[in-house]
Amino acid sequence: MSAAKYRAIRQINDHLEDMASRPGANATDDWRLAVMRRRAAVRVEAAARELADAAQAETATAELKGLATAVRSGSVTWQDCLLGRADDLPEVQAWVDADQDGGPQPDIAKDEPPRKKQRVNRGDDDGDLTDLLYADF
Repeated sequence: MSAAKYRAIRQINDHLEDMASRPGANATDDWRLAVMRRRAAVRVEAAARELADAAQAETATAELKGLATAVRSGSVTWQDCLLGRADDLPEVQAWVDADQDGGPQPDIAKDEPPRKKQRVNRGDDDGDLTDLLYADF
């Protein structure tokens, strides 16, 4: 697992915690927060499985193998490692420090922006005026 993915999971969790602590939430906000928490839990579970599989690989780093040993001993779970609830453990800190630059960085292509749809003349009284499409906004 790359450091970028780890940071993204932590940011999602931090954002959800911020949303939950906002005053003045209503029932709709609670419902949205519950939906987003379920979606985040699915992502965390998938990332935890990916991390566990990576720890079992022969190419796993020593820090990741040390973290796997801590998980097997029951002192921490993969989810706790990903969500920052076990940051005080030396195994977790070693893994985070070692994986600061880990994983390939995504290659962001410099593509040209997508073309806008042409406006359509709907036969208005003024022939030079056109209607806007929803895609224009």
